[in-house]
Amino acid sequence: MRAAGYLIVVLRWTARIVGLLIFGLILMFMIGEGLPPFGSTVLEIAQRLGSFVAWLGMLVLWRREGIGGGMVLGGLGTFYAVEWINWGRFPGGWVFPLMFLPGILAMICRWQTRRIAAAADGS
Repeated sequence: MRAAGYLIVVLRWTARIVGLLIFGLILMFMIGEGLPPFGSTVLEIAQRLGSFVAWLGMLVLWRREGIGGGMVLGGLGTFYAVEWINWGRFPGGWVFPLMFLPGILAMICRWQTRRIAAAADGS
């Protein structure tokens, strides 16, 4: 296996482990605090739906990197867009930007895996 193959494996497992840790952290909050009341406005519903899609994407990327990574990035993008529309700012803290990491890494792995496979087919 080439160096690129090793890098893909490291990135893949980093995405999986970080995604699982974030999934677990959110699950602990949901168990401890209870589910938030479902929003009554369209923006609140969109924000919760985006969060839920991103949360599920952290599990999906274990089997389907492209789909799971897209779910994470799309769901968090929706969450951030609604935050910007509602409050005129993005969420603060270090955890919210960290939540993008599994999705970004999964998409990089998917892209590199397809690129390597295409190069192998062409040679």
